[in-house]
Amino acid sequence: MQAAPDAAGATGTTAAAVSLGHGSGPCEEPTVQVEVLELLPQNKLGKGSFGRVVEGRYRGQRVAVKQALDLHDGLSMPVAKLVASFIQEVDIMGRCEHPNICKLLAACIAPPKLCLVMEVMDTSLESLLYGGPPGHLLLMPKALHIAIQVAQGLEYLHPTVFHRDLKPANVLISNPDSDTPIVKLTDFGLSKISEMTLKTVNPEAGTPAYMAPECFDITNNKLTHKVDMYAFACTVGGGCH
Repeated sequence: MQAAPDAAGATGTTAAAVSLGHGSGPCEEPTVQVEVLELLPQNKLGKGSFGRVVEGRYRGQRVAVKQALDLHDGLSMPVAKLVASFIQEVDIMGRCEHPNICKLLAACIAPPKLCLVMEVMDTSLESLLYGGPPGHLLLMPKALHIAIQVAQGLEYLHPTVFHRDLKPANVLISNPDSDTPIVKLTDFGLSKISEMTLKTVNPEAGTPAYMAPECFDITNNKLTHKVDMYAFACTVGGGCH
């Protein structure tokens, strides 16, 4: 895959990116075409150790743009590892076309300006569960609907792809006030294609509260999709009544 010649900086208003044509399954390669997107960096949608997610406009529609931190400004991981994570996320998300997988529309994987352009969602399961008053719980019908949608996304990915970082923050929601909200999985930076040998040499990869016990066992030779099933139970098993 060819990277775009440039992409979004922290204060830029436009960015070059590679648009992706999606295949019908997580094994198919995407097609590419270089295009331009408009950034709205004042509208922050999220932030993490990798950088931030801001609002943008692409092909006339509102989008979410995941930007890496400047490669010389406060990175919490080596540059090569960050670039590899972005490339991996593009490779996996670009193969996927499913109503419960957040769609990747475009990307730039050319350092030092890394970005992913994705469809935008209203909120996350984390905000629904923990963003309200103390003790706030989801009603059982809505919780079951969300659980089914997450399970359908995982069913589509498995056994080809393991997510490896499933948690409420990576379950995006639109129409959150509905009893049947739209639910999509996102953040595939730690995901792996199952043909790869997933030796447990980096137990820090992932979010500890949602990681299966075998992820911490350095004597374990290979991880399987069962790590996602453990995370699924932790993600959807609480926060409802």
